[in-house]
Amino acid sequence: MKIEECNSKDVTIQKAAQDVTKIINEETQRPMLLLCAGGSVLEMLESVVVGENMEHVTVTILDERFEKGNPEINNFAQLSKTGFYKKLQQSRGKTIDLQIKEHESMQEYTDRFEKSLHQWGEQYSYGLIAAVVGIGHDGHIAGIFSQPYEARDPQWFHAMFDNPEKWVVGYRVPHTENQFTKRVSVTLSFLRVHVKQVVAYAVGAHKEDAIKKLLIEPSVLCDAPARILNEMTDVTLYTDATIDQTVAQDSNII
Repeated sequence: MKIEECNSKDVTIQKAAQDVTKIINEETQRPMLLLCAGGSVLEMLESVVVGENMEHVTVTILDERFEKGNPEINNFAQLSKTGFYKKLQQSRGKTIDLQIKEHESMQEYTDRFEKSLHQWGEQYSYGLIAAVVGIGHDGHIAGIFSQPYEARDPQWFHAMFDNPEKWVVGYRVPHTENQFTKRVSVTLSFLRVHVKQVVAYAVGAHKEDAIKKLLIEPSVLCDAPARILNEMTDVTLYTDATIDQTVAQDSNII
């Protein structure tokens, strides 16, 4: 993993957006599936430059907050309202529509999410899967949270999120971890095996502890799921957080 330290939020947005711009505009010879996180990542995506012909790009979400009472907080709903998403559609880009249906259960939605990824992979077996991810202040990634200390069970965590037979899982986060308790996310094994290019984005001083967790050893995923970035292919993290050089000595700092 490469880490690029930036001296402000604006510079971080600019450099991360430039990387995403390069990925979607230069990799035109094969189909691309771009998985996008929610939250602060959506703000950064607004600075991505979309080319005139994006028919090789399919975009969708990385994870979803399964909250039917207020669809405005759902990641897909928020992504679909961004200028980035609208420009892709205008430029003939494709989408995997993962808007939650009115009478859909979380299990049905999870199954549809997974089936959609498999269908894209079967149709474009030679394609590239890329992701734009954020890192939570607690070290979570893609809707996958570390377990509360009192209930820490590495075996359960591994079976739930690191099962190579599962690409997507639905589960509940304790209220102590996050206000949005129903979650559907791609799995850690999917990220490790199938995602081949990653732009990670983390801004704010409150992210410094999370990045420290990401870099320190031992790399136990259930303590900080964002550590999966260390096991993935072609990852660049853009951040305005201050990186402790003694902690990051084994990382490739740009």
